[in-house]
Amino acid sequence: MRNKTIKYPEEFIIQIFKEVEGTGNATLITIKHDIVPCTVTR
Repeated sequence: MRNKTIKYPEEFIIQIFKEVEGTGNATLITIKHDIVPCTVTR
């Protein structure tokens, strides 16, 4: 079984990082946007 790699648009990535910086909580932001937490914390 192959892993499915999702290529997020650059604008989406920037938005996620800004939200994480603002809240200081990556887990809440990843749940809100339905993405895997390790995607943001790497």
